[in-house]
Amino acid sequence: LRDIKNASASTLAVRVGDKITALKSLAMRLKDISEYLKQVVAGKLPMNKDIVYQLQEIFNLLPDQDCDELVRSFAMQTNDMMLALYLGSMLRSTVALHNLINNKVRNKKLKDGKAEETKKAKSEDKKEEEKKADGDEAKEEEDSKEPPPPGNGGSTEKYTWTQTLSALEVYVPVRPGMKAKQIVCEIGVDSLKVGIKGEPLIFQGKMHAKVKPDDCMWTLVDSKTVQITLEKFDGMKWWSCVMQGDAEIDTKKIVPENSKLSDLDGETRMTVEKMMYDQRQKALGKPSSDQEKQHDLLEKFKAAHPEMDFSKAKVNYGGGGAGGGNFNFG
Repeated sequence: LRDIKNASASTLAVRVGDKITALKSLAMRLKDISEYLKQVVAGKLPMNKDIVYQLQEIFNLLPDQDCDELVRSFAMQTNDMMLALYLGSMLRSTVALHNLINNKVRNKKLKDGKAEETKKAKSEDKKEEEKKADGDEAKEEEDSKEPPPPGNGGSTEKYTWTQTLSALEVYVPVRPGMKAKQIVCEIGVDSLKVGIKGEPLIFQGKMHAKVKPDDCMWTLVDSKTVQITLEKFDGMKWWSCVMQGDAEIDTKKIVPENSKLSDLDGETRMTVEKMMYDQRQKALGKPSSDQEKQHDLLEKFKAAHPEMDFSKAKVNYGGGGAGGGNFNFG
């Protein structure tokens, strides 16, 4: 509250301070008058009639302080004035405190309101995100219900196509009765051109990705369809289209063809056969290939050390079984 002041209103402390300052000033003036009169009496200064006349007027106007009624009146008036100043100060402080509390309450409400608006905005944003996420999930679920593209390929107005992981088959219909020598089919590393001699090309342009031109071929089927076989340069990626700019398929829906063991290299084939054998053994409750190998090694060890007695030994085979991984002898 020390920072809340009203310059137009007096306080009790200010009034008391003013009174003390005035009394100090009066005491100094009285001291000067006393010094002057002493020097006049001692003959050091000549008497000034105007000064003496003014001093006589002052003393004549002084109240009779020996009168009890006058002293009591002065005391009552002073006390009433001081009480009024004190009550005014108390009221002003109370009003200032009340305004300060109201200001604090108002600021808190504004702050809480902003926090509530921010919280509400965040809640609405979260709901929008959840709604969008639900919509995306519903769309993905709806898309997932659609069947995979036939032959893992697609079709356009000019051709249809299918693919495996390593190759593509493109079928381009032409006018019936065509001969192979009338067909134009040029296969580049990343370009393809198909048409009939003497006529505008059916299509040409850049392909989706690179191919191996030396391993590609084309043939005329039933004198009405050009069948083009394209060997992919990267045999580990699916194509979403044949020619850039044509309609694309969703490669996520492609169903890969079943691989044959004969198509795998030797090491991969051995690993796959071992896994298939262990799965069959596990389904039948029999030991896996690793456990059989451990058993054979133990039998060889027994044969090499006939002096050792294994009749009471408990052997726990590891390598995929439910037990541990070491031999335990009891």
